[in-house]
Amino acid sequence: MNNDNIFDFISTLPEVVDIIGYGSGVKNQEGYTDDIKRQIDLILTVNDIYEFHKLNFKKYPNIYSNIGIKLIKHVNSIGTDINYVSNIDYKNNTYKIGVINKNDLSKDLITWDNMYMAGRCQKPISTLKIRDKVKNEIIYKLAEQIKNIDIEKYFNFEQLAQYAKGAINIVTSIFDIFVSVIVSVYILLERDQIIRFLKSLTKRLFKERTYNIIVNYFDQTNNIFFHFISSQLLDGIIVGIITSIAMQIMGVKYAILLGFMIGLFNLIPYFGAIIAVIIAAIITIFTGGFNQAIWMVIVVTILQQIDANIINPKITGNSLKISPLLVIFAVTVGGAYFGVLGMFLAVPIIAVLKLLIEDYIKSGEKQI
Repeated sequence: MNNDNIFDFISTLPEVVDIIGYGSGVKNQEGYTDDIKRQIDLILTVNDIYEFHKLNFKKYPNIYSNIGIKLIKHVNSIGTDINYVSNIDYKNNTYKIGVINKNDLSKDLITWDNMYMAGRCQKPISTLKIRDKVKNEIIYKLAEQIKNIDIEKYFNFEQLAQYAKGAINIVTSIFDIFVSVIVSVYILLERDQIIRFLKSLTKRLFKERTYNIIVNYFDQTNNIFFHFISSQLLDGIIVGIITSIAMQIMGVKYAILLGFMIGLFNLIPYFGAIIAVIIAAIITIFTGGFNQAIWMVIVVTILQQIDANIINPKITGNSLKISPLLVIFAVTVGGAYFGVLGMFLAVPIIAVLKLLIEDYIKSGEKQI
């Protein structure tokens, strides 16, 4: 709707202080097209409601009944403060005007005393003309109300801080993993150059005998870590196979896929097995029901305990040539003092320490 048309209509009315339009007549809304004739709804504030209608009656007598003006005077005398007139035709447009005393406008918007202005402001509005005083009153009142809001009543800042801290930790962990992968790729690509540099530096810093000892221990440590990673991969495959077979016997849907997922996650110390079982349980609930999921969790947990205490120590011990009991001890102590990383690195580190101790004992025996 062209505002010029509205102001043209307003110019035919008695003196108006503020003009506010609402609804589809003044604001384009979804579902309405230009070819649909829409009523133009306006809120007008005036100095005196009765005087306004008395003068407006002379211009548009057909829209008032014989008792209209007297009725308006009566209802205002008992404090309704509101009245409107519909179906005013002017230049191919139909208008509906609601009239309110200028002193009641800001009060109605802020306090909702009459719900007349505030109720219509739930629709899209257009402030065609409004006094600065009204704007300032509304802004001041809103600022006061915002100031008096007890924010702690609606927000637990300690809990929000914990959520934020958790989110930051997750993002930091993801970033660390990403950087670690990138660094690992570059190290692998330049592996030969790095080894040559370290050997040259070691040879320059130490005597020939010391250099040979360092290189020997470096090669043996490298073999220990290689055998450890290989043993963990083999253990993951075994866990995947036995878990898949157990799930297949139980009739779990996607048994092979879930079994090898558990085997893969089993490479992650402690948390990996828990996360894998939770994921498998959720999928099983949707595909086989709650009871089947419970039985699946029980069976897989038993198999994981067998793997953690019998199969994995045996495979790792044979691969690194250390006792399975020492493997269990290393994982327990490493996890207790250094967490997940300690659980993962404890076994190869204990294997290296074992190598150093054995060589020390042998060197002492030779001297005797």
